[in-house]
Amino acid sequence: MMAAIIAYVREHEPRPSRLIEVAGGPTVFSLLALTAALPAAPEHIVFTDIAPSNLQEVDDWLHDRPGAFDYTHLYEWLGAHAQVDPERCAAALRDASWELVAFDWHDAPPAAWIGAFDAVSSHFFVESATSDEAEARAFVRNYASLGGRDALVLLSFLQHADSWDCDGFPVASLPVHEDMIEAFLRAEGLALDDIAIQTAAGRQSSTVTGYAGVVTVSGTRS
Repeated sequence: MMAAIIAYVREHEPRPSRLIEVAGGPTVFSLLALTAALPAAPEHIVFTDIAPSNLQEVDDWLHDRPGAFDYTHLYEWLGAHAQVDPERCAAALRDASWELVAFDWHDAPPAAWIGAFDAVSSHFFVESATSDEAEARAFVRNYASLGGRDALVLLSFLQHADSWDCDGFPVASLPVHEDMIEAFLRAEGLALDDIAIQTAAGRQSSTVTGYAGVVTVSGTRS
């Protein structure tokens, strides 16, 4: 996912200034990858998640508090594979103007968010939040409205069967396959130009199993 984001952004050279992260969870992996590929971090970031505990994790990282998530392994990867100074990337990302917003994406987004962003980012959300296709489509419809024309769109999906396992907890989920994603997004109002779809093999671990790979979708909103 991170390699796909960096490659796409370096090739297409977008310059996003206002980004929204949809259901971002407790980490900023994708935002560090994006920042590594840009000459400057987005000026303003709206980071959303349904769980206050996840937002607190992000806030702890933003303020470099003791006990914040340790991104050392990612910094090492960025230095070795993206050939950037990871500490400078982290500092640039922290220096952006941030809003951490508790938001349930079952709900329609606020009117002030409609078309307000030139970058929309969401990773491992839709297919992992529900096994119901109608509900998944509603999630996509809600975040499809956020980007203006030509907005950068960065999405990732776990490619798997009916469920996957996270730290011993089975997660019922929506089956996702590379050949259905573009039409799935378009049907819910998110048509993309300059689209790139990249699949990487899943890396099973002792705590996360049951998915076949990661599909990363990058493009600009039509």
